[in-house]
Amino acid sequence: MTLTRTAVIAATATVMTLAIGTAPALAQSQPAPPPAQETMAATIQGELVSVDAKAKTIVVKPENGDNATIRYTEKTVVTGTDKGVEGLANTPGTRVSVTVSGEGTDRVATSIRILPKM
Repeated sequence: MTLTRTAVIAATATVMTLAIGTAPALAQSQPAPPPAQETMAATIQGELVSVDAKAKTIVVKPENGDNATIRYTEKTVVTGTDKGVEGLANTPGTRVSVTVSGEGTDRVATSIRILPKM
């Protein structure tokens, strides 16, 4: 009976050792969680229709499609003019390239670039 009891204790100790020893390896082999979904940036090129400084929006008529209303912030980078977004208010018809993040009504201009006249 002592031999059987010793065999059971040895077998239990072996199983416990294997379980404890392989747990970290199993934990490391788990797939990493997917990265956080990032909003893809898109570019809209077209003709500036209007600027609403109070609402902080611009309307651009893309080369293809319907007018796009895009919000802007103090972080929006404007190149091609030294007057900022509000300086564009008196220049409808100006060709622009607007990089936006977000979709639909949540679109925010990250940059607005004045394009050369054609």
